[in-house]
Amino acid sequence: MTRKRVLIILLLFFSSVGAVAYAADPARKDETFGLFFKDFQKALVTDDKEKMASMINFPNFTWEENENPRQVKTREDFLKNYDRMFTPAIKKKIAAAGKPTLVDENTCFLNWYVKDTEYSLDFARKPGESFKFLGLSLGSR
Repeated sequence: MTRKRVLIILLLFFSSVGAVAYAADPARKDETFGLFFKDFQKALVTDDKEKMASMINFPNFTWEENENPRQVKTREDFLKNYDRMFTPAIKKKIAAAGKPTLVDENTCFLNWYVKDTEYSLDFARKPGESFKFLGLSLGSR
């Protein structure tokens, strides 16, 4: 076999492997979360409480803070507690946290750390539905 043929075969092989890896990445298959998260960020920056409330999975929303989990089961509870949950400090941390981690096509989270505490915004969806915001959870680092 000539060098040229070997080179062509190798190029075809590696390009097909790259295409399979690209297609296998859930973030590339479905950009639903990216669109959802852009809307989430915009609503947070503009303090669009109604929009934020429409993005939440009630009654499964939980907001953990300072070891006092706050169960927010209704839209009304969320709107009433919005300013206490989304303080300027929390909004700043969310903005600086970077890119969310896509676990699979139905589960994402956004983490940041303060001292020995891990903060996580959790997002999920049922297959075929839109993403929903599940809340803030805390854990040890």
